[in-house]
Amino acid sequence: EDYDNAIKFFTRILRLERLDEFDRGTALFKHAFAHYRRARENRAEEAQRRRDPETRNERVEYALGKSPRADFAQVKQDLRGYGALFPRSPYVPEAHYLLALTYDQLQERESSIVELISLLKESDFRPDSIAVAENKPERVRNAARIARMKRLWAYWKKKTGNYLANKFYEDGDHHSAYRIYVALRTIDPSPEWQVPVLYQIGLCEEKQGHFI
Repeated sequence: EDYDNAIKFFTRILRLERLDEFDRGTALFKHAFAHYRRARENRAEEAQRRRDPETRNERVEYALGKSPRADFAQVKQDLRGYGALFPRSPYVPEAHYLLALTYDQLQERESSIVELISLLKESDFRPDSIAVAENKPERVRNAARIARMKRLWAYWKKKTGNYLANKFYEDGDHHSAYRIYVALRTIDPSPEWQVPVLYQIGLCEEKQGHFI
């Protein structure tokens, strides 16, 4: 959790000219992730100071580029278009998740929803574009890799959608929550997934006065 040094060293790695595509994608994602975690950590510390009567009026001074807003801006710079640049990276779905949460932290709610809807509806795992493991028959390694990646994509779609939809619902933004829950229905046809999602859709309809 030493995010300052993590950012410093991932920045150095990204400057290497002979870094291959897969390693560059990994380093870029982790560079963005370190910025995101530092921003969240600093935001939490700010909130704690505001709750303390002795420190609530103290002004926090950050070094250049280390404020939460600067860190979140760097996450946006790193991860916008990440899937198009690094389609073989296993971090593509998590990059959508991190970017959606970053927009939410910056109060850019519509951008957060657009990013999430892109993950849920438009961004699909493409088996023909991934790297495959070595030293196994091609048919076997492809099947195993594809199955693993499909589970990974489904996990991040559910995690991202649930987090934001529930947050918007609790904040009283029932229309935004409704949009996300409707998109979440397409992820998994199982009753275990469909029933709670349909229930939340019904709650959103009720809150918006749509009883028919």
